[in-house]
This record gives sequence, structure tokens and C-alpha cells, in this order.
Amino acid sequence: MRTAQVQILVNKRDYLKYGLNNNVINFSKLKEVILQELFQKSIEKSLRIAKKNGLSEMTLDEINAEIEKVRNNA
Repeated sequence: MRTAQVQILVNKRDYLKYGLNNNVINFSKLKEVILQELFQKSIEKSLRIAKKNGLSEMTLDEINAEIEKVRNNA
């Protein structure tokens, strides 16, 4: 497989944050690291919204009942 080379400038904080301790990094690895952070932030945001709206206290039965209501109204 042929490869191409790209140079990306990264500030020191992000360099350390993403563990870029090597001058050469595989794009797939960089993408994986960034996607993991985005996923984590999404989960944290979802949890904050759930807590704010009282959804974090719902039981599994209550959640399933809500899902069933939506399905029946669709």
C-alpha cells in the first residue's frame, strides 16, 4: 500500500494530551485517540442532561415503559 505524508502542527498541550510522544504517528491511531475523546465527552454530556432532567434516577422498568409508549404512538 502506498502512503502519503501529512504534517500537522499541534500545540504542546494537545501533543501531551493525546500521547503524541513520537514524531511519526499512524493516522488510524490518531483518529482512534480523538474519537475516544469525543465519545467520552458525548457520554459525559448525556449523563449531565439525564441528571438535569431527572432521567438518571429512572429504573430499567421505567425506561422500558417509556420506550414502549413511544413505540405504541409511532
